[in-house]
Order: sequence, then C-alpha cells, then structure tokens
Amino acid sequence: MQHHGLTFVLWAHHLEGSAAAIFVTELRRVGLPVKVVGLHRQPVAGSFGLGLLPDLSLEEAVSLFPRVRCLILPGPLDRLAQLAQHPRLGELLDAVEGQGILVTAPPPHGAGESEAEGRPLFATVLTYPNAEGLLAFARELAGMLGGEG
Repeated sequence: MQHHGLTFVLWAHHLEGSAAAIFVTELRRVGLPVKVVGLHRQPVAGSFGLGLLPDLSLEEAVSLFPRVRCLILPGPLDRLAQLAQHPRLGELLDAVEGQGILVTAPPPHGAGESEAEGRPLFATVLTYPNAEGLLAFARELAGMLGGEG
C-alpha cells in the first residue's frame, strides 16, 4: 500500500510524550511524512514532563489539512477537549472524518473494550496498547500506512 498523505501527531499539555516519540520515530524511520502539531510552536510538557517542540501550530497546519491521512492523539480521546478551544481543531477533525482518515488513540481512562460514548465520528479508530506493545503497534501502523521499512 502506498502512502498518499501526512500523519499528524497532535500535541498538548499532559499527553503521553513517550507514545508521541515512538510514533514519530517509527513512522519517520520508514520514510512517512509526520508532523507534530500543537496549539502553538513553543515546547509543551507531556504527562511525565517530557517537552516536545511541535513542528507546526494548528494555525500553520491549516493548508495541510486536506493531505492528512492519519491523525494520532497520544492520549485518550477524551483529551481532545484540551485542544477544543482552538477554532482550527474542528476544521482538522472535519477533514479527518471527511476523508476516512485513520485515528489512533488509547481508550479513555476507565473505559473497557466497548465503544466510549461521545467519541468523534471517525471512520476508523485504532487503539494503541500499553507500553510493552506500543513499539510493535507503531511498526504495524507504519506498514499499514505504506512505510518502506
């Protein structure tokens, strides 16, 4: 399968830095275009204090929305609320939904295997596993997206 678009990794305070780093590293390792996107371009600390510097702000990323194929949220889907105050987030989510883009995120804290109420209406939602299985999952995702590795 060839890749025909970008992967965005959304980044905000208290998201999972280790998951973000693994996804970015593994997808870029196989040649996939990945951008870390935050509310702004200043470094932001994740849940364990790891700071990541976004490649783009949401405002800067607007022109790329039509090219986004995969959206990764390194934290539970309920954490999208952290970004909700930004007006461009809705546009990005509409672009993701409209193109049937793959979205990866762990289940909300406390949720079982069943679908969580109030989830965004994405065509496909993959949930990534705990730390022990994350690297293998990221490599599988890279293969699904058409990575060369």
